[in-house]
Amino acid sequence: MKRSQKSGETAEKLARFDAEDRAVAYLAKFSPEVAFATALMAESMLAAKWSAEQAEMMQRGDNRKVFQIAEDDFQRMREARDLVPPGGKVHIEALHLITRLLSGLRPDEKWKVASAIHFRAAVRALIPDGFLSEPGASAP
Repeated sequence: MKRSQKSGETAEKLARFDAEDRAVAYLAKFSPEVAFATALMAESMLAAKWSAEQAEMMQRGDNRKVFQIAEDDFQRMREARDLVPPGGKVHIEALHLITRLLSGLRPDEKWKVASAIHFRAAVRALIPDGFLSEPGASAP
C-alpha cells in the first residue's frame, strides 16, 4: 500500500471517529432516554438508506469494500426499540445534527458510525451509573 493511500485511509478513520465523538457529545446534553431514542432513529434511518444502496450495488456487481449490513442488524435495531425507556422521544434537532455530522461520509460509513453512536447512547441510557468495579459498589 502506498503511503498516500494509507494516510488517506487514516484521515477517513479519523473523520469517522470525530463525527462519532461530536454526535455523542451533543447527545450528552439530553436525557439518556432522549439520546437513546434519537441515536436509534438515526441508525435506523441510515440503515434503511444504506441497505437499499447496498442492494443496488450488488445488482450492479459492484464489489467495492464496504461495511455490510444484514438482517441481523435490522433485528438488533427492532429489539432496541423495545428497550427505549419511558420518556425516550426522538429530538428532531439532534437527529438532524447527527445526520449533518455524518454527511461527509460514505453511505456505509454513515450507518456504521450511527450504529456506534447508538451503542454509546444505549450504554448511557441502560446503565446510567456506568460500569461499577465491584458488585454492589456505588458510583463515585
